[in-house]
Amino acid sequence: VCIYDITTQYVFSAELLAIFLFTVVAHLWSLQTSRKFIPSSVVRRSVRIAFRYHCAFWASFGLYVIVTFLPDEPDPGRPGLMDICVILAWRLLMLNGFFNFVAFRLHLRDAAAHPRSRLEQSVAFQERSEVRYVNDVDYRRWTAACDVQIGRIHGHNMMLLEKLGIINTFLAAEDDMEQQLLEQEAQRPRFTTEFRQRGESERV
Repeated sequence: VCIYDITTQYVFSAELLAIFLFTVVAHLWSLQTSRKFIPSSVVRRSVRIAFRYHCAFWASFGLYVIVTFLPDEPDPGRPGLMDICVILAWRLLMLNGFFNFVAFRLHLRDAAAHPRSRLEQSVAFQERSEVRYVNDVDYRRWTAACDVQIGRIHGHNMMLLEKLGIINTFLAAEDDMEQQLLEQEAQRPRFTTEFRQRGESERV
């Protein structure tokens, strides 16, 4: 036999209200934290999934908590809007499992939509960033080391071309290319000067 106790109902509703306030604050904090990450990150996806379960919780318990703290009907013998809200609140309360199933179904749909891309985008979440200090770069020394490596590579290439017997052909082609570049470089200022002079004459 179920005994209706208004005090127990108030206590239960107060507990649900406290849980609601806690989940709202936690979700707002999660939204504020997730702004630091890209839209496809694990953090934002987790916040979106948790929000669905949050909606499922209040779709079933929200109206019940509201009805509990509302005053009763002035005429108990005559059904009114309050009685309809109470009946609807209890129906939604019994559908709590269904709402959670819908949230879980959407969770599985997102996880199975693009499994490979989800796996590639899944990274370990770490709030503290790892910082490594490096020494100052000596650009002169770095440039000299690069020149030494380039000269070594060029020397090995020359030895290989000499063994293949095509070094003279390669050097001739390299000289022709260098000559063409010099001719193009010499012609470029003349074209620029002619273009500027033509533009100035048109303005006049």
